[in-house]
Amino acid sequence: MKKILLSLIAACMAMAMQAQTYTVKVLKTDGTVVAFPMEDIKEITVDENETPTPQPATPKFVEVAGVKWATGNLQYDKGTWKIAAHQWDYFNPVSGVSVEGSRSKIPQSADQVDHFNMGVVGANALAIDDTHGGTANTYFEGKLYVDAKMQNETTDFEKAAFGDLAFWATKGEYRLPSRKESLALINDASWQYGYVETDGLKIYGFLATNPTNGVPERNIRIAKPLTSEEIAKGVFFPCAGSRYEQGVLKNVGYGAYYWVGKVWEDNDSWGAFISADRDGLYGDYQGDDGTKGNCIRPVYVGAK
Repeated sequence: MKKILLSLIAACMAMAMQAQTYTVKVLKTDGTVVAFPMEDIKEITVDENETPTPQPATPKFVEVAGVKWATGNLQYDKGTWKIAAHQWDYFNPVSGVSVEGSRSKIPQSADQVDHFNMGVVGANALAIDDTHGGTANTYFEGKLYVDAKMQNETTDFEKAAFGDLAFWATKGEYRLPSRKESLALINDASWQYGYVETDGLKIYGFLATNPTNGVPERNIRIAKPLTSEEIAKGVFFPCAGSRYEQGVLKNVGYGAYYWVGKVWEDNDSWGAFISADRDGLYGDYQGDDGTKGNCIRPVYVGAK
């Protein structure tokens, strides 16, 4: 710390010896003036403030199975699109384990949304009716369209009405995982069923990590406690369930269901997905109804 004794003191003392009175005035940056009688001032120093230590930035992704996965689900939160602050975050979480087919007592909110129809962006992004995008066997990760059949591609985010919601909502910084990327995660990563304790809740989900010995392991029947440090090393898919019937959520606390950027091979209304629950890990040979709301765990592309 540096201390500077101003020469002004000596000058003022000399003037004070001439039996005159003086007032020191300090003009602050906000326009206010602070005044002191000269005889009340003993010493003036200027101290150099210590530079604050910069805080580390939150990582934008974690790499598993060769893919840079976002560290949270895609969310629409009261007018703002964002990646959730934590991997286990979802709106109105259930503490503990639910049974298959259970319906949530709290319907999906209109202004806090993290379950989305397949292939909807723009004005359709928050649709909870039968609106969806797609033509059978279309790969649409990182793409935007003006039509529901996904035949007319556009690069104009304002004109887009269908396509990759993660890509659209983040202005190209993230996108939906491709079919190839989702299969790599399902088949090449190790999977552990478990829970994290936060804010008095036990949030259950499935953690995918790079195999420690090169051989993938699956432990999806019996849950184990997971620390935030363990979760930070992989992709944790919280069991946020799916949305059905105009906002009703099902299987919250039971299963994790996440969209992939591909329409199913032989059905315009179905999409590829990553599915994990205590019945098994699916996505290789199954799709899901595109008019229902699943979660989205994007992959990182990079800032545009």
